[in-house]
Amino acid sequence: MKRQALGKGLGTLLPEKRPGPIADAFVHLDVSRVVPNPNQPRQSFDESELEDLAASVRTAGILQPILVRQTTSGEYELIAGERRLRAARMAGLQTVPAMVQQVEQQRSLELALIENIQRQQLNPIEEARAFAALASDHGLTQEAVAERVGRKRSSIANSIRLLKLPEVVQEMIRDGRLTPGHAKALLSLADDEEILKTAEAMLQGYVTVRGAEEMAREKQTVAAPVDPNVRDAEQRLQRALGTKVRIKHRGAGKGRIEIDFYSEEELERLFELFVGN
Repeated sequence: MKRQALGKGLGTLLPEKRPGPIADAFVHLDVSRVVPNPNQPRQSFDESELEDLAASVRTAGILQPILVRQTTSGEYELIAGERRLRAARMAGLQTVPAMVQQVEQQRSLELALIENIQRQQLNPIEEARAFAALASDHGLTQEAVAERVGRKRSSIANSIRLLKLPEVVQEMIRDGRLTPGHAKALLSLADDEEILKTAEAMLQGYVTVRGAEEMAREKQTVAAPVDPNVRDAEQRLQRALGTKVRIKHRGAGKGRIEIDFYSEEELERLFELFVGN
């Protein structure tokens, strides 16, 4: 009887192993079993940087494991390390080192966001969308989001406000053509048409960051009530000139028009608008 039992192999004597790695385990995973994180906050990847990373991976391998969580279907959803995973695939690797953590989807988004913030790999719009997702999709307050990612609540609020800008302007910020300083000024403007016109002036160098911030401060100043017709005229002049315009009445049908400029280049542009080349 003893000989017969041993003939069945070690599987009859030892407990059956659990399929797949356990939580918080270090493993090597087949790259085909790692699926993208639908909540990945980072959307923009520089192809030339990925190629450089892939070349390094071919030579030295992946030195820092990616972070994944096991799904109910048996696949592994990426939490952090998408650049490393993409580079591994470009380099032709069949497996990647990975840490498996069993975390909920909300925590997965938090970890992905925190890693990218710590590495400073998110552009301002990607950060804003990730913060908004934590706040709206997962029911967190801005205070809770700030606590989780190590930011001030005011920083989270200002970031999410960027999503109120027109999509075209968000693209300018995403590409780095406009800065968050410009964006803060743009958010103080009256409507999308005025925002777009001013953003174009910023791209052409007619409005500097300091000028944009000055425009924002002026917008925040509480002004006395003005005639709606005067206000409409001011807004139409601002759209036409791409800068701040004020109409000042002195009484008896007299007054003045004030036109702001924030750089020598902008003054030259306004001069050419009025007198031609």
